[in-house]
Amino acid sequence: MRSSRALMATIALLGAPATSAAQVPWESPQLLAPGTQPGVSLLFVDYGMRPFDGTGLLLTYRGATAPRGIGLRLSATLPQEDDVRISGGFDVAVPMFSHSATFPLDVIWTSGFGAGYGDYYTVGLPVGVSASREVGGGNIVLRPYTSARVVLEGFFGPNHPQETFALALAADVGTDLSLRSAPWVLLRTGVSLGDRRALAIGLQVVPQAGVRTASR
Repeated sequence: MRSSRALMATIALLGAPATSAAQVPWESPQLLAPGTQPGVSLLFVDYGMRPFDGTGLLLTYRGATAPRGIGLRLSATLPQEDDVRISGGFDVAVPMFSHSATFPLDVIWTSGFGAGYGDYYTVGLPVGVSASREVGGGNIVLRPYTSARVVLEGFFGPNHPQETFALALAADVGTDLSLRSAPWVLLRTGVSLGDRRALAIGLQVVPQAGVRTASR
């Protein structure tokens, strides 16, 4: 009997979500790649904390085409079973490689800093790389991207996990889609995997000065 109870307890612990899953990671989905355009985005986001929880809105702003400039972001989950959870921060990028005849992708370093509040306070410092290449055919312009990062996290407050600092590993895939006939509006999608679970989809308005045509 004792062995059966111990086995059931072990299974319950393995199946339980991590404590940090109740937080809203400020940098996920990342939505940052070479050529990410300036403008304001409003996206529906699902942080996958558990069914019918962790859904909300993500607002982003970028003043220049990445890797130039700084990106700002603010997100919040809608109150359902739990209180509202919020997070925000800024991201920066540095050029790494540009596509050429021998290398097909543009690559940038990515980093930033942000914080969040849910069951406790969190701060996060991500460092990673992001790769992309713009492609176009007819009236459609696509910029698919993939990225990977490690995030140094700090936990504070009366209900924070036993550890004060931790490392999280995450990867993203996503794309920005626009029409040559309407380049001032983008459809944006992004998914975070690994230690981050998040999905976002929404629209971005690109200022006229930031509108450009697809590279060949």
